[in-house]
Amino acid sequence: MRIATALSGGKIRLWLDDTTDLTGVVDIPNTGGWNNWKNIKLGNLTPPEGDHTIKVEIVNGEYDFASLSFRTLNDSKTLPGTVLAVHYMNGGEGVAYHDNTPDNIRGLYRTDDVDIRLLPEGYTTGWNQTGEWLKYNVNVAEAGTYKLDLRVATGMDTGKVRLWLDDSTDLTGIIDVPNTGGFQEWKTITKEGVTLPAGQHNIKVEIVTGEFDFYSLRFHNDPVVPKQGTYKSGLRGYPKAVIGDSNWTDYMVEADVKLGANTPAGGGAGILFRVNNPADGTEYNQNRDDFLQGYMAYLTTDGVHLGKFNYNFEHLAAAAKTGLAGEWQDMKIVTSGTRIQVYVGDMEKPVIDYTDRSGTAFIHGKAGVRSFNSESYIDNFTVTP
Repeated sequence: MRIATALSGGKIRLWLDDTTDLTGVVDIPNTGGWNNWKNIKLGNLTPPEGDHTIKVEIVNGEYDFASLSFRTLNDSKTLPGTVLAVHYMNGGEGVAYHDNTPDNIRGLYRTDDVDIRLLPEGYTTGWNQTGEWLKYNVNVAEAGTYKLDLRVATGMDTGKVRLWLDDSTDLTGIIDVPNTGGFQEWKTITKEGVTLPAGQHNIKVEIVTGEFDFYSLRFHNDPVVPKQGTYKSGLRGYPKAVIGDSNWTDYMVEADVKLGANTPAGGGAGILFRVNNPADGTEYNQNRDDFLQGYMAYLTTDGVHLGKFNYNFEHLAAAAKTGLAGEWQDMKIVTSGTRIQVYVGDMEKPVIDYTDRSGTAFIHGKAGVRSFNSESYIDNFTVTP
């Protein structure tokens, strides 16, 4: 139960249906103040099934009382499925968990030494430090190879985690936990090819290197479903998205691009290729709202253009073309060495055929899309070697 008090001598007892003493008289310690809330364990109870009433008797006051919570003892979680981090087994230090520091820092949810936070996502284990671990009872419904999703948050770059089966089998090897952008920024990291045997087992989550917060683990074999839809950008700003490998060299990129009917002069949208080091321009004190190296073929209201980014922008070539706003245009870029061909509409004849003979020609990089000061739409994006 959740209690706060600045006094000593408090006592409490729970009754079932007014007649059965569930707990006996339990002492309530001084928690350190009326705003210092702690969880107090009332014992292991065995209430019967069905509808009942529970009476909370204040045997001796005074204390503030927030809530009661009941948890089953060491129930196995079924896999495949999701296990919340705070649902580690009972048993205490060295059996159910190892924690480097005494007491639950926030005193939330459970009454042992595992540190637990309450965030919008729910209760989560926090301040997970190097050498700590948590253990979970699981029932694997079917032996097989699964994907493992770990839900984590951290503002640090050092995190590493590993999962063990029955204390002896290394299930995952050491998994890096990347900096997610902060302890409020939750991300899912996935490890594929994790093999589980059927039946009752325990899984230990080892904090190889801290510090990170841990919300859940999930074993599954859900198929990867490609996201369908049209990439849409607003009228202001410089949004972009890139995919692939920075080692990609010669390839073809195609996409359907439509400029909004109200696209102003100077606004445009198109295809990025041979992209390296894309960023949002606010990292590392760059003080610019767009930042990358690579090329862009793009449409404006007056034609087709080719430009080059090298932490600044250089216009390379253009072809006049009218009637581009408000209509879908099929674009294709073909790269070969330093030669770049840009096609719009007619997929047999390029509107721009350009060879970058500068000393800073880019010959490899990712592909993507970008718009600037244009309400634009991009669809059917494909990359072909």
